[in-house]
Amino acid sequence: MRKMIATVVVTLLMLAPLRFASAARIDEPRRIMPAEYRIENRERFVEYRGAHRMRTAGMALTITGIPLMLIATGAAVAASSAANTYDRDRNVTAAAITGALGASLLASGIPLWAVGQHQLDTTQSQP
Repeated sequence: MRKMIATVVVTLLMLAPLRFASAARIDEPRRIMPAEYRIENRERFVEYRGAHRMRTAGMALTITGIPLMLIATGAAVAASSAANTYDRDRNVTAAAITGALGASLLASGIPLWAVGQHQLDTTQSQP
């Protein structure tokens, strides 16, 4: 039971930065875009802001998913070395839940990061 609680606590601590990343507001042209685009080209700034948000969300999801996959691997190793069946079943359950969560975060984070970066590059290279 302690291992499962520890896994849940670690998972919640890893997901806490996502709350702050999504709460960050980028409503005004600031340092995220070169100064020449701030006033003259509002549409371009909106595209840049959307791409920046997408890339930031992808980075947060990916960076959170990697440690969760490592924790799931550790829980699976612990399950294989557990002395009794009860501990083994708990560890397998914890490994499966943590692995599924980590895999889903990676599966959504990597494409968001890549597409957001591509859109940023496209927006910055336009004349």
